[in-house]
This record gives sequence, structure tokens and C-alpha cells, in this order.
Amino acid sequence: MMEIQHKGNSLMFKPLPKESLDNFDEMKKEAEQILLDHLNGTDKEFKIWLRDSVVFAFDKADIDSIEEQPTGLVRLTLKNGEWFEGESSVDELKELFKWKGAE
Repeated sequence: MMEIQHKGNSLMFKPLPKESLDNFDEMKKEAEQILLDHLNGTDKEFKIWLRDSVVFAFDKADIDSIEEQPTGLVRLTLKNGEWFEGESSVDELKELFKWKGAE
């Protein structure tokens, strides 16, 4: 049995313990959805990774704002209300995501 992980434009497979066979149907559905997303071009353009998994994924069109916070961190907020903060400057993030402002 293999665990399927989506990484950008590729899929990674990792061996799983035998007891994972109980989750085969669930894993199959997830793998099919990942493949469909890739084939349909619905993958997200930007992904934020934590160790070996994507914790935040979005496209440039999803960005609502990039603003400096009172803490000194810069917050990137998506139109759906999700956000993350980082130590890069506002200008660095706008350049990285090629984002000019509310679109």
C-alpha cells in the first residue's frame, strides 16, 4: 500500500503499514481528486509547505491584501478570509506573487 502526496506538478508515493489497507477507499478517492485537479488545471499556483505537506495553497487571484501588521510581520489575506503571516516585507511578497493590489 502506498501513501499518495501531491507536490506541485507531481505525485509522491510512500509505503504505508499494512493496517492502512482499511483506508484504501478513502485514499483512492483522494488520489482520484488530486489527479482530476491536476488534469483540469485547478491546482493552486502557490503552496506553503510545512515539513512534507501543503498547509496553504492559493492563486494570485485569491489574494485580497498584503499588509504590515503592528507586530512587524506582514499578513497575506485571501478573499475567503484565510491568512498567513511572514517576516518578508510587503514589497517582497508583492514581488514574489507578482501582485499589484486588489484585483
